[in-house]
Amino acid sequence: MVLTWFFYLWVALLVFAILYAVCNARVVVTPRLSVVQIRRDYMADLLTYSVVAAAVTDSDVVTRELVVAVNGDAQPAVYFASNMTDLGTVTALQNSSVELTLVDVDDAGNRSEPASLVFVALDTLAPSAPGSIGVTLVSETTVTPDEPVAPEVVDNTDSAPEGDA
Repeated sequence: MVLTWFFYLWVALLVFAILYAVCNARVVVTPRLSVVQIRRDYMADLLTYSVVAAAVTDSDVVTRELVVAVNGDAQPAVYFASNMTDLGTVTALQNSSVELTLVDVDDAGNRSEPASLVFVALDTLAPSAPGSIGVTLVSETTVTPDEPVAPEVVDNTDSAPEGDA
């Protein structure tokens, strides 16, 4: 009877030890680094372009008239002195159709044929280079020359960016 009691006590201690180990164990998950496809449908980039024009060739031109239309919606004309070649900036949402029309006006009020440029506003600027990158030795394992060793990359981030596909 004493032996049976010790056996049950030993089983209870064993179960307790297993439960303690399971409850206090640290689970380390090291997911593999993967390519993340980012959906762009939740973002709208506002793009700004510098507008430049060739210098005026006729000496009697007194003003330059620039009309900007975004997605067919023409804005009021903007006027510049005849010696201006830097005509400021134009801002449009990405994928908008942009039309620039420039007319030179001489001292008699005559208007030149328009010079036009039509384009779709696209984000072609690459992002800045990421900050520095480094490594830290975290373990060392002895292997025999016969064992193939493949490099392993793990992602230690807690969460992926929004918009994962």
